Amino acid sequence: MILPAVIFGVAAGCATKQAATQPRPGEGIKEYRQIVTDSETAVRGAIHWLDRISAETNQFSMKLVAGFSQKVDQLQAESVRVRARAQAIQARGDAYFEAWSKNLTPEGAPPAPKTPEQLSQLQEAFSKIKIASQQTGDAFKPFFAGLRHLRVNLEINPSSVQSEEGRQLLRTTRDQGSEVIQKLGAVKGELQALIVLITTGKPIEKH
Repeated sequence: MILPAVIFGVAAGCATKQAATQPRPGEGIKEYRQIVTDSETAVRGAIHWLDRISAETNQFSMKLVAGFSQKVDQLQAESVRVRARAQAIQARGDAYFEAWSKNLTPEGAPPAPKTPEQLSQLQEAFSKIKIASQQTGDAFKPFFAGLRHLRVNLEINPSSVQSEEGRQLLRTTRDQGSEVIQKLGAVKGELQALIVLITTGKPIEKH
């Protein structure tokens, strides 16, 4: 994710919560993939609300404003989960790599021996996950900044969102959300590649 003094630009309170729930290396790669998938769903939901706001031509209802604010809060909560996992990966490196390898080995079975070439491929795959996670965190920062700016505008002066400046902010924020989805997809792809490598010893075929 990753995933940014605050990777996603979340509030200090959320950072404190994240620190209290720091994931352990034994928590699996498949779980991380699910967390990324959940975050992707939340981002798509936020983009949907941006589209609703963009399509609004009359006075914004309190229901619309409240719904958008709730979606921003939900996305922020999801991002904390990705951020915690990403920061742990960056900080613990090899410990996470080794734990993931064992986590995907059938229970009771000894780890399959790895050739030097396979070990090199595994390390490369893990490095790609770290890079993709960091890039995702970087993409989240401007997206969250735009969402927060829009929420403040809607709560204080809803009509400002319909100005040219407000419309530009909507377009820019939506584009940034699309970039976040792209980055999250890249993380999932690299996670899947590592799963295939660990379980089969063969690199995934990418088309």
